[in-house]
Amino acid sequence: MATAQEPWLVALEVEVTRLTSGGWRIEERNEGSVTLTRGQKVNHVLHLLLFIVTLGVWGIVWACLITFGGKRTIRLHVDWTKIVGQERA
Repeated sequence: MATAQEPWLVALEVEVTRLTSGGWRIEERNEGSVTLTRGQKVNHVLHLLLFIVTLGVWGIVWACLITFGGKRTIRLHVDWTKIVGQERA
């Protein structure tokens, strides 16, 4: 946990708290960086079966899930300048 001597870690904790309150989950935490995830992987086997059963109509839903849904992962990192960087992992 951050102490008063480490204000850069406080900035990271503030950002992690903001994101976790919005539905992100902490996957990994290291000194100065945190990996967060949101959502779940798309079950392609299930969607393939639905695609076949509905004669291809389910492909529209499946394509939307691939494009907009699924598991999202981001990595937050911070250095001594108190700037929190965010990148897709």
